[in-house]
Amino acid sequence: MRRSITSTMSHSFHLSFIFAVTIAVSVSLGMKSAHAAPPGSCPVLITSCGCVITKPGTYTVGNDLSADQTRNPNCIEIEADHSILNLKGNAVIGDGTGRGIGILIRKDADHVVVQGGDEGNATPPDDAGTDGDDFPAAQAVVTQWNIGIEDDADNAVIELFKGIGGNIFQQDEGNATAGVFINAAKNSLLTDFQASYNGQTGVLVRDGGGSRLSNFSAIGNETGIWLDSSDNNVISTASAAGNSKYGIWMLNSSGNVVDDCNGTSGNGDAGILLGCGTAKCTGHSRSDRNRITNSGAPGNTNGGIVIEKHSNDNVVAVTHNDGNPAQKDMVDLNPHCGGNLWYNNTGSGSQDCIH
Repeated sequence: MRRSITSTMSHSFHLSFIFAVTIAVSVSLGMKSAHAAPPGSCPVLITSCGCVITKPGTYTVGNDLSADQTRNPNCIEIEADHSILNLKGNAVIGDGTGRGIGILIRKDADHVVVQGGDEGNATPPDDAGTDGDDFPAAQAVVTQWNIGIEDDADNAVIELFKGIGGNIFQQDEGNATAGVFINAAKNSLLTDFQASYNGQTGVLVRDGGGSRLSNFSAIGNETGIWLDSSDNNVISTASAAGNSKYGIWMLNSSGNVVDDCNGTSGNGDAGILLGCGTAKCTGHSRSDRNRITNSGAPGNTNGGIVIEKHSNDNVVAVTHNDGNPAQKDMVDLNPHCGGNLWYNNTGSGSQDCIH
């Protein structure tokens, strides 16, 4: 979101102060240049960063893209609904300073498909820097931006990405804030991707609802998967291990489902957290009516599955949580578990109401 300074500074202000303010504003906007021209329309075959998809259609990327190809903060933006963007296995690389967005789906550009490659057996000549065949065909990498892929519109489909962030060999080259950011969007589908080794979050869903996240991994971030004020989402067949804080964090988020997520281990705090955690919350912040099943949070530093005070009517069933600190495999901080139901789980519990 662009902002402008409308007030006029007094001539008595020292010139160095004015210069410092100007630099600070430029950095906060993620601008490479105060004189960058607005991005032009993308051609059907995209060969450089710095364009906007303005008409519905199918667009492909013809080669690796990088931030140094444009003065604009973002690489590719999509403003036309019912558009398709296929990166064809090519990489989208930022400048490494934590600025800009690799791919931005603008608000109102609903029913957009963004794919990292083709689902098939043939491997294109450039497989985005990979040598393995762990995917059916080459898939793209989006990294070294502030946000790898941001979805501001409803009903998007984002899939087939080998990496939205860093990897085990390049752990310091992820995206600064998030691999994928669903920003106030609803009913999006994210599947078949990796969002690892990003600065803060692998996948962040904020003020969104009704989205489905499946068949992906989010490891080596600060938090693997973060639902922030987002209801009625589904997380399935996912791994959120080895993050410095939380594997899966539901903050003020209700009615969500976590199913078949057995790789929530080795996190620096809790494997799965319902509540405020380290955030500054009021007593009105609640995570209610969530269901966690057929999953597990073993071997985390401070706790497996944790439900904090004021979060109620959650169901935790058929989970495996051994290997956390004593009596912290499953933790409920509500008196007598409040309205939360724990049943048929393995591991130690903090109260007798946890089974």
